[in-house]
Amino acid sequence: MKTCLLVGALVALTSLTACGTSPIAPGPGPDPSPTPFTLTGRVIASETDGSTGLSDVFVTATHDGFTRSTTTNADGDFAFDGLVEGEWTLSISRDGYVDTIRSVSVGADQDVTVPIDPKPADPVEGMLAARGPAVKTR
Repeated sequence: MKTCLLVGALVALTSLTACGTSPIAPGPGPDPSPTPFTLTGRVIASETDGSTGLSDVFVTATHDGFTRSTTTNADGDFAFDGLVEGEWTLSISRDGYVDTIRSVSVGADQDVTVPIDPKPADPVEGMLAARGPAVKTR
């Protein structure tokens, strides 16, 4: 009789589990969604007084293989929502300026200002011809 009762209980437990309902409630697990943070900032040209932001700057934030990208608005502002806590790398690029990389620690909502430098003028290379033989220039 005890054997039949035990087998009956196992059959009932197996059929409940197979149907997607379990009589055993799962315990509390880790929080599946860590607290998201917001990182806002402004990209400025280093040769200005810092009050004028640069528009159309491509900004990428990277952390542990996760990448987010945006472009600055007309005032040079950018924002990333939903970032997890940790060390993020900001990569900033715009035509005519030196690409800039900056590390930012995200652990609370924060605001950063990132100055970028204009690219130096490229030296002109080519051939000049003026009355006489061609002369190579640098």
